[in-house]
Amino acid sequence: MTEKSKLIVKLLVEKGTLKQKIFDNTLETLRLIKQISRQLETELNSQLTHVKDARINLRFRNISPFQAELKVAGDLLVFFMHSNIFKFNEKTKPWKNEYLKNDPLNAYVGIIRIYNFLADSFKYNRTEDLGLLLTRIFVDKNKNLWLEQLTLNNKTVFSSKPLPITPELIRQILEQNILFAMNFDLEVLDYETVKLTTVNDIIEARKIGSPTGKIVGFNPPQNDTKSDQMLYTGG
Repeated sequence: MTEKSKLIVKLLVEKGTLKQKIFDNTLETLRLIKQISRQLETELNSQLTHVKDARINLRFRNISPFQAELKVAGDLLVFFMHSNIFKFNEKTKPWKNEYLKNDPLNAYVGIIRIYNFLADSFKYNRTEDLGLLLTRIFVDKNKNLWLEQLTLNNKTVFSSKPLPITPELIRQILEQNILFAMNFDLEVLDYETVKLTTVNDIIEARKIGSPTGKIVGFNPPQNDTKSDQMLYTGG
């Protein structure tokens, strides 16, 4: 066997096995997200039985092994797992932590994204509507995760340390994302922005409704005292 062939075998054993393990951990984390989402659906809907409007109920739907969604009134959270494994760039915050310095293999992660869309965007097939990325969950070989989240003042912040994946942690992440999405309200656009339109716009609106999204005409919820607070800090 040549030296290059030996190196290939070495990488297959080390890196190939590592990436498969991270893939399995990430998929397991997504399954936990689905499980907790179903629990929230049952639990919260049981507290809404006195409200005679089923449109405000939570509704979980499993789309595929890599995707699911949770409808909360007019909002939709979409959970999406990437099938590939990535490595943190050495300039990013996790590399400042001893956790990666002591074991560089901890820099390899799977990614789960949590997006916020308007539920009507899917209901009326408005394919051009935009969604907002609220959270990225990075899962490593040790079943720990890092969080990158949108803050209340529209910035993104990394968690300060890796966090052990537990049902309690996943529930806190989901609850905070739900609260963030529900408080992220559509705003009326100013007249100058919408005063002109085209015939095609009207024709398309007859088919699918007026294009909207969780970005256009949209401002994140503001909180004067906690504008830099993360959705969940891991503290």
